[in-house]
Amino acid sequence: MGQPMLNIKNFFGMLTMGGNKAIPPDFCFEQQDMIANRGFCKTRPGFSRFDPTAQGVGSLGPLGLFQFRRKNGQWSTISFSDDGKMYDWPSWIWGMEVFSVYKGGNFTYDPIGDHFYIANSYYNRIVKTKANGEDYETYGEYGSGEGQFDAPASIHWDAGSSSLFIADKGNARIVNTKFGGANWSVANLPGGKLPNGIGYDPIEEYVYTTLPVADHSVAKIKMDESGWVEYGSQGSGVGQFQSPGSIKHDSGVVYVADTTNKRLVKLGDGLNGAGWGTYDLSYKPQGLDLDSSGYFYITIGWPDHLLIKTKWDDVGFESISLPDFWPTSVYYKSTTDFTYIRGGSVYLGIKL
Repeated sequence: MGQPMLNIKNFFGMLTMGGNKAIPPDFCFEQQDMIANRGFCKTRPGFSRFDPTAQGVGSLGPLGLFQFRRKNGQWSTISFSDDGKMYDWPSWIWGMEVFSVYKGGNFTYDPIGDHFYIANSYYNRIVKTKANGEDYETYGEYGSGEGQFDAPASIHWDAGSSSLFIADKGNARIVNTKFGGANWSVANLPGGKLPNGIGYDPIEEYVYTTLPVADHSVAKIKMDESGWVEYGSQGSGVGQFQSPGSIKHDSGVVYVADTTNKRLVKLGDGLNGAGWGTYDLSYKPQGLDLDSSGYFYITIGWPDHLLIKTKWDDVGFESISLPDFWPTSVYYKSTTDFTYIRGGSVYLGIKL
């Protein structure tokens, strides 16, 4: 087993990326749920409910997020930067779990095996892990052959086949494989088009993807490379997209996060324009998921930093502000009613 990729901590603090201040070592008094691997201070024996080790995630994210109590009794959240300094993160939110990821990417979840699968684009591989870091494995390396990836952008778990569909963006293809490489197959996209978001229809066996670079369109293809359909062009009108991101298929309808147009788009899964509709958000949607009750879970990145839960046309609308956190992909886990989101190299689970 390699170094754990995810460390989960229950806490009520919220990460902010600005306004941080260094915490001197004498503030390390009655700290809980924390151990520093750089010699600052450690949890006192008998006071730790968890025993996570801070992991480095580079300059865009913390080494780890931990709850602690100051000398005055106030609870706060602490982070370690990659230069070994400790920082205080003062903003707050309710009902949250956190797990920190080293150079992560967009992700999916297998509810049967209770595993997260992450398109680890920085290292051109797929990561499999539980939220507490157990069962950590990686698969893949850089390249264009079997078992190789080039900046995989998105990933989808299919329960029926117990396999993964991966938008292997740099290789201009869709990969379908079980974790570890069994049943490997690829569908090369025509014209070297670069897939970004990914969705799947297990009945008709179509893979859906967004093509935000140059094309500003959506498309579908089967894994034998038949049935290619591309729909849309650049713009803000009917049948047009501007940098589309996430895409989901559900009961004959395709939903698209039309990012730069600040809206969701729905259309029939024939991708011929039938059933076209839009839901204006006034924000740029990044990630998109939906549940069996018809609620959408939408992440809004810079400059608004939001997680939105809503039905179509604002029914049941609610949002949570995530100050200075840049949320991207999202997954709703029905068994625990937690919504998991990614922002940079940090993953959060929020119970709305």
